[in-house]
Amino acid sequence: MNELEVLLRQKKYDIVHSNLDGYNHYVMRMSKKMKVPIRISHTHSVGSCRNLFKVKVQQILMRLWATDCIACSLKSGSYWYGGERSYNVIHCGLDTDSLTKCANQHKSKNEILIVGRMCKEKNPLFIVEIMKELIKLDFAVHFTWCGDGELFELVNKVINEYGLESNVKMVGYTNDVTNYYSKASYLLMPSLTEGLSLSVIEAQIAGLCVFGSEAIPEEANYGCIRFLNVHQNANIWAHFIYDEINQNIHYEPNKNIIADFDMKIIANKILKEIYKC
Repeated sequence: MNELEVLLRQKKYDIVHSNLDGYNHYVMRMSKKMKVPIRISHTHSVGSCRNLFKVKVQQILMRLWATDCIACSLKSGSYWYGGERSYNVIHCGLDTDSLTKCANQHKSKNEILIVGRMCKEKNPLFIVEIMKELIKLDFAVHFTWCGDGELFELVNKVINEYGLESNVKMVGYTNDVTNYYSKASYLLMPSLTEGLSLSVIEAQIAGLCVFGSEAIPEEANYGCIRFLNVHQNANIWAHFIYDEINQNIHYEPNKNIIADFDMKIIANKILKEIYKC
């Protein structure tokens, strides 16, 4: 944190806003030491640390040194600040205009999208198992996978070993996920842990149905999530998805989703309620 101290000594700051989850308390402590009047701790994730004592200490220190505690979801806030609502929930802002346009595009009913980093928490090898079982039921189904990560090479290898490569497009990292939302009808997300997945929110605004695990918080559900138990086998997931696809359902989210996530509304809320501008 020496670099932060040097930065804070260079000029007088009115606000420090930290988005480092469990490390926010370091920034908050230094900001308080340098007499910054508004110190904002902002969390986005749900941690995977099994050391409950460490987490408890982080909770106490964040609340002690921050003037304002913010979380992107109730689940994230409860994890990092404790369950007594000593924080405000402010969702991340999205370009809802562009996403809404995606909902009006022609979509393939057989196109399933996966969005997210290929790491243990996102359960990518289980996704491949679901792919294998679903392709057995309907060879016309196609998957597009946006994201990279430490398990990218392993996932690619398993896909090739199963002979699924003709049904799976591996995009890797992309900053244009909206383009893929416009083509797909479904999002697959059997995560082991989630805070408030922005991909799930974006997908619903874009008119996709989400097949997701119960790790996704209920507050992310605007009417287009089908929750499944991540501990059930891939065959059960595949049959559920296959049946849903063949019902040809039109998915439309609750209208509140726009008010809750539109980036113009969120920015105005942060400026007024937190930055006091």
